[in-house]
Amino acid sequence: EMPNLSFYKDLFNDDFLLLEELKNTEHDSIWHSEGNVDIHTNMVLTEVYKLIYQEYEDLDIENKKILILAAVFHDIGKAITTQIVEIDGKTRVVSPRHEEVGANYIAGKLIDYDLKYSTILSIINIVKYHQIPKLLIIKNNTEQYKFLDLSNKCSLQLFYLFGIADIKGRECYDKNQQI
Repeated sequence: EMPNLSFYKDLFNDDFLLLEELKNTEHDSIWHSEGNVDIHTNMVLTEVYKLIYQEYEDLDIENKKILILAAVFHDIGKAITTQIVEIDGKTRVVSPRHEEVGANYIAGKLIDYDLKYSTILSIINIVKYHQIPKLLIIKNNTEQYKFLDLSNKCSLQLFYLFGIADIKGRECYDKNQQI
């Protein structure tokens, strides 16, 4: 059995205290009917394990580390950006700029771990830009430079694999359409 989020909370001990807040961080039920951010993060981690140990087992160890740690940290910024707002007369849960906030939060802390600099940079960039590939596709944006820009931040294969895990690791009405 693969380690769940609790394992990583223990592993990182007090360096990433926001991981403990994920269980107290709500999600909008339209996009995440599975529950809070902690539940979603565990589900994404499970999907990453399935991808890297079943379908893409030939990925090297650094790429596996990147995907696992990106899963652990991808929504950590929601712990401090999540708010309840009213949109069109309906109560909604939003987390504006959670990607950038999360990337900034983990950036200085990952340096203290025995990880290659390129690995750390890829983790930070997946956290910071994890929604961009899906948005480019949904908006049918074929401007090549946007994908080229992403490819300079991290391997497009890793962005793709993480995106699949992020969608599969949730419960929402349009999951299959998103995939």
